Amino acid sequence: METLISAIVPTIPGAAWSVIILVLGGLYIYRKIESNRKVTKGERDKDSQDLHDKLMRHEWEINQIKTDNNHRDVLLDDLRKQVEAVNHNLAIVATKLDSLVEAVKEHKK
Repeated sequence: METLISAIVPTIPGAAWSVIILVLGGLYIYRKIESNRKVTKGERDKDSQDLHDKLMRHEWEINQIKTDNNHRDVLLDDLRKQVEAVNHNLAIVATKLDSLVEAVKEHKK
C-alpha cells in the first residue's frame, strides 16, 4: 500500500492536492453523517416501537375496562330485577300476614 502511494504521489500536480483533500474531507463528512443517521434511525425506530407497544397495551386495557364495565352493567341489571322481585314478594307476604293477623284476632274473639 505504501509503495502504491509512493508511486502515485509524485505524479499528482501541486494544484490538485487541495481538490484531493477537499474530496477526501467530503467523503469523511459524508461517512460521518451517514453513521449518525443510522444511529438516529435506530433511536427513532426504538422510540416509535416503544410508543406503539404502549398504545397497544393501553388499547387492550381500555377494551378490557369496557368489557368489565359491560359485565358489571349486566350484573347490576340482574340484581335490580331480583331486588324488584323480592320487594314484590315481600309486599305479597306482608299483605297475607296482615290477613293472617286479622283472622287470628277474629278467631280469638
